[in-house]
Amino acid sequence: MGHTFALDSAYLRMSDEELANEYGKAADRLTFFTSEANGATKDRITQLEAENRDLKTRLQRLEAISVQRLVLAAATKKQATPHKRKRSTRNE
Repeated sequence: MGHTFALDSAYLRMSDEELANEYGKAADRLTFFTSEANGATKDRITQLEAENRDLKTRLQRLEAISVQRLVLAAATKKQATPHKRKRSTRNE
């Protein structure tokens, strides 16, 4: 455009060839919807979904075991506590 600013020298200047070379190095990371990238992405999503299902199942099992242990501990504590007789509040 012909405009010049004080910071013009601070910006990276590359020739078209250098720019094309640098773009080529990063193109696979800049291209989101190629068939190859989609295949790898779909595979990774499938893998992560399977891992997520496995972790949810494991968590449910651990929570069930935890509840069972709490119930057992409460029952054991209740049995171990001697029962006290209630005193009558009436004068007999």
